[in-house]
Amino acid sequence: AETMAPSYLPTPLLFFACVLAVAVCGPAESYNKLSVIRLHQSTHTPVLPHMKTDTHSLHHNRSQRPLPSYSLSVTEAGRTTEEGLAAFLSYAAVEVNLYLLYDLTNYEVDELVRNHQENYNMSKSVTLIQYSEDLSYLKEVLTTRATHLGTRHMLVLCSTQHTIRIFQYVRQKQLESPSIWWLVVGETDVLQSLQPLLWEGSLVTLALRTSPTTSNFMVSKVDHTGLPIGRQLIVTANNNWPFFGLKKLGDGEVEAETGIDIQIMNTLGQFLNFTYHVVSPADGQWGGPLPDGTVSGLIGQVARREAHVAICEITVTESRETVVDFTFPYYLESMTLASRTPAEKTRAFAVFSPFTLKVWLCITVSTVAIGPLMSLLGLMLCVSGHPHYQLRDYSFNMFRNMVTQGNLLTTPHWPLRLMFFFWYLFCFYICVLYSGTLTAVLVMPAYEKPIDNLENLAGAVADGFDIGTVGSTNVEFVFKEATGGIYKEVWGLFNHKDRSKSFFDTPDMGFDQILKAKFVMLNPRLNSEVRAAKRGRHKFYLGRQSYYPQNYGIACNKGAPFIPNFNKMLMRISQAGLIFHWKEQEIQRAAFFILVMGFLVAAVVFGLEHAASVLVLSKMSELAESHSNSL
Repeated sequence: AETMAPSYLPTPLLFFACVLAVAVCGPAESYNKLSVIRLHQSTHTPVLPHMKTDTHSLHHNRSQRPLPSYSLSVTEAGRTTEEGLAAFLSYAAVEVNLYLLYDLTNYEVDELVRNHQENYNMSKSVTLIQYSEDLSYLKEVLTTRATHLGTRHMLVLCSTQHTIRIFQYVRQKQLESPSIWWLVVGETDVLQSLQPLLWEGSLVTLALRTSPTTSNFMVSKVDHTGLPIGRQLIVTANNNWPFFGLKKLGDGEVEAETGIDIQIMNTLGQFLNFTYHVVSPADGQWGGPLPDGTVSGLIGQVARREAHVAICEITVTESRETVVDFTFPYYLESMTLASRTPAEKTRAFAVFSPFTLKVWLCITVSTVAIGPLMSLLGLMLCVSGHPHYQLRDYSFNMFRNMVTQGNLLTTPHWPLRLMFFFWYLFCFYICVLYSGTLTAVLVMPAYEKPIDNLENLAGAVADGFDIGTVGSTNVEFVFKEATGGIYKEVWGLFNHKDRSKSFFDTPDMGFDQILKAKFVMLNPRLNSEVRAAKRGRHKFYLGRQSYYPQNYGIACNKGAPFIPNFNKMLMRISQAGLIFHWKEQEIQRAAFFILVMGFLVAAVVFGLEHAASVLVLSKMSELAESHSNSL
């Protein structure tokens, strides 16, 4: 693309006009390697053409805004970089969000920008940042959420050494972002050093001065395979059906089979024109940043740029967002407690079940004590001419009343009569409560107490249960990092001496353990529902109370340029209800596993029965034939 400009138009001003064009038009459609655009100067009106690439992009073919033309009245040749910057600020400061990073080689920039802001009353149009060896301040600027909309532009006016140092730091700290566009003015020797530091997502415009009248204007772009179907992304995932089911191939490769996340990726690829190749991490973990500075699992592959995206029921967390970028959440769910179905209590002692042990003790003490009390009261009220009953008579009569037998004692004394009356009333209530409760117990069988919430886990562990979850996931991280409350208490209930008993590689291992022993699995609800349905829903109990709501998102490379398009499509998919539709399909698929297993067992039994009948008939025919021959 060639641009015509006056012969005396200085290179810095021409570059800043190009920078303004990039700022107004927006980033190029694809990124990574630098493509050269020659700028020649020969006429009076600089007209900047559309910037186009020949690569397949993740973006739709959108219509680009026409770039403005600028007519500049220049009367002096040999204008300096500072003069070109002043002219650029006059046009660009109101159009873009500009940060100017400079060093001592351009010390005049500070005063120039401040004078410009005072003259044009634009105190917040440009943010000045002076270079220093400690670049931690740059990280704060790049990671601070912008209060404005649109792209932030970082204009770098530094020496070659400092420019390389800046981009080395950006790559080391993974500060690439699709919302930050770098505008670099440099010498020709910066190209070879800068090229290896640019990852996809490093949005860079570079102006290299080659002569007083010519510059190389370069815009970052991506490599492509030349396929008519666009880009091929590398997607990393674990075998985690119903979200991402994988099929292992003979050469050690994996292939996407079925799952909710696979449906999402297929839909994104169909509408955004890309295909994908699936890989899986060697450790089989979801992963995240570790204390030693490394990153494990799926997140590690994306952070190290071994894969473009990771999608596999990945929870969006603050620690993971330090090494990867997430899309908008596409699914929200919470955790639950999965355990075996509470067993029915034995009925061997059902006659004692209506009352607790304390109630039985109180009834026993009352029945034993009422006889001596009545005997003592009768002895105190005894007068001549009236019989006095013995202790055994009172005790036996009180016991008869307890088992709904009639009263055999009479007395003329009102105190004794009142005692008899209240004792009879007490016995009546006890008998009614006992018979009614016993009937209910016998009609409706009693079950063991279920494990419904986190507060029940301490009692379950005391009863011999073990608790566990999938290791190296967000579930473990939540309990491990808790500083107090119920989460901290639950973390102490895990088996930390033998991690293999509490932390598993896959959810399937935990659900198999539930069927083998007394075990409670802490797992996402949908994941638990599907695995329970696959093994027989009646064998498992899912707690009524859920906890720790979490969002699932797609983990992408830092600064991945396709994230905005992914976000738009994910919102459309969610609003259309497709994710819940795919969820129901996977749950129904799990239920059919049991049906298919039933058919297989029935077929095997039928085959054995048929073979046995054929064998018996053949034996009987042989016996009949031999018997007829003998006759």
